[in-house]
Amino acid sequence: TEFLFKNRSIFEGRNIFDFACGCGVSSIAAAQVGAKRVVANDIDMYALCSTALNCKINDINVSSTDFVEKTHGVVDLLIDDIVGTDLLLFNENRDPPDVIIAGDIFYDDTIAKAVLPWFKYMKCTHNTEIYFGDPDRWVLQKMSASERSELFVKVDTTIFDAEYSHEHNGISEAHVYKIK
Repeated sequence: TEFLFKNRSIFEGRNIFDFACGCGVSSIAAAQVGAKRVVANDIDMYALCSTALNCKINDINVSSTDFVEKTHGVVDLLIDDIVGTDLLLFNENRDPPDVIIAGDIFYDDTIAKAVLPWFKYMKCTHNTEIYFGDPDRWVLQKMSASERSELFVKVDTTIFDAEYSHEHNGISEAHVYKIK
């Protein structure tokens, strides 16, 4: 989320897809930095309820509180498992998003084995820019350096203070990576 605020020009005026949006913090940030449209996606209805509430608290328009994709509004909500699909969600001609964002999703091998190839497909097929945040959980740590450098590049690092680290099981920094 901090990366979006520090790099507004990447997201401003563009169609953003927030994959596995959780409570919607990054969707809200994308809307606040001037994204043309944001689709907040999760497979968990409670996550999307939280996203809708957080958007309301932050004065962000939500056009689809019934959790189905709509074609208008600042933030749309989509409950669906879209991994492996073509993700054609924007505009009448069903264009893919300009940018996919995701935060802290690689917490087990199953997710990484499904999502990383799909990210690569979206990048290669539609030239979608894809950024994901991760505190270097063990899934990424156990990848070889060549495997990592083939898939993504680190573009930003945020260092957290001691209090944050203490409250979050020793996580002292997080990184943003871009799919190659």
